[in-house]
This record gives sequence, C-alpha cells and structure tokens, in this order.
Amino acid sequence: MWAGSSKAGRVNTHERKHYRAETRRLVGRRGQMCTGLFAGGVLIASLIEYAYHPERLPYLLLFFALELGACLAIVALYRIRRLRHEGIALMHIACIAMLACVAGYANATGAHAATVGFLFIVFTLTTALMFPWGLRNQLIMAVAGILLYAAYVLREPSAANELLVAQGLYAIVAAGLLSVLGAAILDRQRAALFVQRERLDQHIETFRKLTRTFHGFDAPRVVSLTCTALLQTFDLWRLWIVWPVAGARAHGYTVGFRHGRVDWQPVDDADQLLEWILKRPNGGQAFLSSPTDAPPVGRTTHMHARDTVGRTLCIPIQSRGECRAVIYGYRGEDRLDLGTRELALASVVAGGMAIALANAALYDQVRTASEEKSLALARIAHELRNPLQAILWDLDMLGDTPPPTDEQAAERLAQVRGHAHMTLEMARELQDFAEVETRRLEADPEPVNLVETFAQLQAIAHPLLEQRPITFETAVAPGAEAVYTDPFRLRQILGNLIANAAKFTEQGSITLQAERAGQDLLISVRDTGIGIPNAECRRIFQPFYRTGSGANRPRGMGLGLAIVSELACLLGGRVEVESVLGEGSTFRLRLPAGHAALPDDVASTIGAGTADRASPRVATSA
Repeated sequence: MWAGSSKAGRVNTHERKHYRAETRRLVGRRGQMCTGLFAGGVLIASLIEYAYHPERLPYLLLFFALELGACLAIVALYRIRRLRHEGIALMHIACIAMLACVAGYANATGAHAATVGFLFIVFTLTTALMFPWGLRNQLIMAVAGILLYAAYVLREPSAANELLVAQGLYAIVAAGLLSVLGAAILDRQRAALFVQRERLDQHIETFRKLTRTFHGFDAPRVVSLTCTALLQTFDLWRLWIVWPVAGARAHGYTVGFRHGRVDWQPVDDADQLLEWILKRPNGGQAFLSSPTDAPPVGRTTHMHARDTVGRTLCIPIQSRGECRAVIYGYRGEDRLDLGTRELALASVVAGGMAIALANAALYDQVRTASEEKSLALARIAHELRNPLQAILWDLDMLGDTPPPTDEQAAERLAQVRGHAHMTLEMARELQDFAEVETRRLEADPEPVNLVETFAQLQAIAHPLLEQRPITFETAVAPGAEAVYTDPFRLRQILGNLIANAAKFTEQGSITLQAERAGQDLLISVRDTGIGIPNAECRRIFQPFYRTGSGANRPRGMGLGLAIVSELACLLGGRVEVESVLGEGSTFRLRLPAGHAALPDDVASTIGAGTADRASPRVATSA
C-alpha cells in the first residue's frame, strides 16, 4: 500500500514501522477474542449437530477437542512475550488448523461438499474483515482454504459430480480473490487513516512544543522549532530561511530532514531571496509563488536548481510592518497545492514566530539593562563610600589627636565640608536622575533673559575654576537675548554642562555663548579640555557612562549628561556635541527660539533692556 499513492510515497520509515507494529498488536488482540468466539460457536454448532445426528458424537468430541485445543494453544502462545512479535504467523496457524478440523469432521461424517464450501467461504471472508493484515497475509489464508477444499472434494473423484466440484472450486476461488481484494482495500484505508492520525498527533505535539517555545525567550530554539513544524505540517521537502543583517549581507540557511535529523546548510544567495520577497506586496501573509515566478534559489549544497522548484510556499516574518525574515518551502517534484486554510495557518505560525523573536530581543535588552543597572548600583555604592569614608577619617582624627590649632581645625573642617558637598552633589544627581526616569518633571515656561542667566551661571562657575588657569567667557549674539522656556531647567542644563567642562579642562578657557540659528536658539558650552574620542561621543549621554580610564577618569557617577539630554527633550530641544581629542569639546543646546510665543511687549522690553548690557563677549579669568 505504501507505493500506491504519491502521498504514501512520502511516508517515512518510522511511520511504516509504527504501522506494522500497530497491525501486529491489533491482530494479536483480535486473534485472542476471535478464538474464544470461535470456540463458543463450535460448541453451539456441536450441540445442534448432536441434537440432529447423535450418532456423530464421537467425531464431535474428537474434532471439538482438537479445535478447542488449537484455540487454547494460540491464546497461551500470545501470552509469551517473545512470541507476540509473531502474532500474525500464530493467527495463520490457528485459522488453518481450524479449517483443517472442519474439513476433517466433514470428511469423517460425509458432509455435503456445498456445506463445507459455504463454511470455507464464510470463514475466509470473515478473516479478511476481522484481521487488518493486508493483501499478502490474506492471500495465504485464501490459498490455504482453496487447497483444503480441493483436497476434500477431490478425495474420491469417481464418486463426485464433476460439475458440482467445478462449481465449488470456482466459488472458493472467487471468495478467496474477493477476500484478498477486500483485505487490500481495507488495509489501504486503515494505513491512510493511521498515517493521518499519526501525523495529526505529531503536529499537535509539535505545536504544543512550538507554543511553549513561543512563550520563552530563546530565539534560536524558536527558529528551529518553527522550521521543523512547517516541514512536518505542510509535508515539505526543504525550507529556506533568510533574514537581513544591519550593515552586512543577508544571512540564511536551508533546512530539511536528513537521516532522520534536521539538517542546516548555509545559503549563498540570501540577498537575492530577500530582495525577491520585498518586491512583492504580500501584506505579511503567506502565499504560493507561481511556477513562472519562483524565488531565485541558487545551486547551493543539497539544493535543487531553480527550474525544479516549481510552486513555492512563501512566508514573510514581519514585525511592526518591517520584514524581519522570510521562509520559503517546496516539495521537490511533488505538486504543492495548499488551500486558504493552510496558508492562513502558515501566516499564524509566522505571526507567532515574529512575536516570539521580538519578545526574545526585548528580553535580551531587559537582561542587559538589568546587568548594567547592577553595575551602576555597585558603582554608586563605591562612589558614595569614598567621600563618606574620608569624612569618618577626618572626624576620627579630630577626636583622637590633641586639640588642634585654629588653622588646623579650619583646614580639617574644610576637608570635611568638601567631602560632604561631594556626597551631597552625588545624591542630588541621583535624585534628578530618578525624577527624569519616572517622568515626574514638568516644564513651566516663561520669558527668560539670557544675559541675566549667563551672569548667574558665571557666578556659579567661579568657585569651580578658583585657583586654576582657566578663563570663563560669555557671549550673547544680537537677537538671542530672550527665550521662552523654563528658567530653572535651563540653568540646570547649562550648570551641568559647565561643571562637566570644568572637570575635563586643566587650562585654557570655557565659553558660554548664545546665538540664533533660524527658528532655533543655540546655547553652546565650549572648552579647551582633553576632548572626547569619536567612538564615545554617542555613549556619553547614557546613564552611568563615564569617559576616560584610570587616572584620567574624573569622580562622579556619570549621570550629568544623561540628565542634560532628558531635560533638553523636556524643553522641546536637544543636545549636540562636537569634540576633537586633545583640543576640547563643544556642547550645543538647541531650543525653539520662542519669540513667536512671547508677548510683543515682553519681547520688546527684554530686547531693549538688554541691548545695552549685552556685550559681544564678556570674559572673566578665574
């Protein structure tokens, strides 16, 4: 039956072996049941025969004992574990033994040939219906019945009616052929139903595993099980899976079963396969390609050429409207005909795979963020411990040493005050960052005079640059004297940028400048410090990231620029950076100019009141 259809031709070895084992078990179970029923039927027939022909009692007892012994022997043999594998052969022996007993009884009692032929025909057809052992095994039973009946009717050729003999043999042969044909048809149907059931169970188990995998965060396992499920569900010979890679060529593999295992081989034309699917408007749904417009699969290892592929199942894997990957599948030389339900199922699997891969990516991001946060907490504990430990040391020295002079006491108190201020500054950074992270900050915009704001920042910067050869300069260009924003947040942003410039500048200058740039206002903080490497310019706004290494790394927790970036977004602007290593850095705060939002009287008042006071450049040497 396996070679009778194209579908059966794709049945794997495991399914064949499993079906044969299931057939042996079914024959064994029915064999024991049928022998018991046969023994009961023979007993009833013997009682009826004795009622009409009591003179045949010795023959009844003899052949009934033989048949009952054959039945009990077969049942006993089925109990032996080693003989269960030979259940079909045992059933053949039992059936032939029963036919021989019937023929022997008929021969001893002189029964009519037509009666014996009828019994043989009923017995042969019954075995075809009861036992799912297929054409070959039923042929054995048919041949055995024909030979036993021929031996019975031809035992006395001279006395037999040749016409009746010929008719009887013809009836037995016809019944045998009918039973063989019926057994073949029934076996074929049983095998088809068995394969369907096996594959359905396998698909259900595969999709259970797939569902459990979709709830996990292992991306390689998601891809592997999805490809395996598609191969088994749609009876595909091979799959191609390709996906884009940022800044590089697309990657891909061919997937198929080889020696009972899933085989993965790299693809050398992944870019062409990806480009082919992107040119076709599919809406993210699975579809079948036409034979004249097949995907451009190449001549890679274990892969057919394009002219042998034919229709191909195409499954885009999309997430948020973007193609994350694409899967192609085909059946080799067999025709690939999938209906609307099959394509819908493939689309559902693709959607689940896309969601699972997105969840895996998010999980990796969350895990990375958790690891970074753990490192950040360890760094915070280390940074806070140092100034607190220094404060404790200074206090211990004040308590353990003789009373100091006024100058020594003042110096030690200044050291304690400095460490306390450092700890307080770190605590303020943590508080500001917590407010930014929880989105509790709100902007309260109002007209801001930049000349006055720069003067306040200059006063704040003076202690930072004390006793250092650094010049602090401010400049407000004409037309940039006023802005409509939150003054407190603006001073907080610029104060952080100035403090950051002071940390990385040993000598030279720090310049605070405001100018118009179209509809925007640019406020720049430029220094002549050590500069920032280009590779680190994109990372300096990340929380807890600090530039430099070893002795060049300043104290702090790396939150200042992260807070600056978030506050700039709160004010509707952004922060830009330019830096040359060894020459200095420039941080620019780009804000909406705000004159259109300012009342006319306020804008004119600010402009007139500050025009005389705003100089092109105000310089102060600290």
